Amino acid sequence: MTAVMTVTAAAGALLSRRILPRLGPRRVAAAGTALLGAACLLLTRTPADSSPGLLAAALLLFGARALPRSARRPPH
Repeated sequence: MTAVMTVTAAAGALLSRRILPRLGPRRVAAAGTALLGAACLLLTRTPADSSPGLLAAALLLFGARALPRSARRPPH
């Protein structure tokens, strides 16, 4: 189940490289932080006997939080 998070984090890192020049680091970081907040909210509302699909959706959002981490520009 945590493979969902790993794959989404890798995809988010690749996506942020493409959108960073267009949107800037603040907007990309804000989007990643919003995704993290949504994932945490969904995980707190997920009951113990929930379906695996709901848990996978929460982990998918949680993995997408890689956007703000990869939005940092390399040092010059």
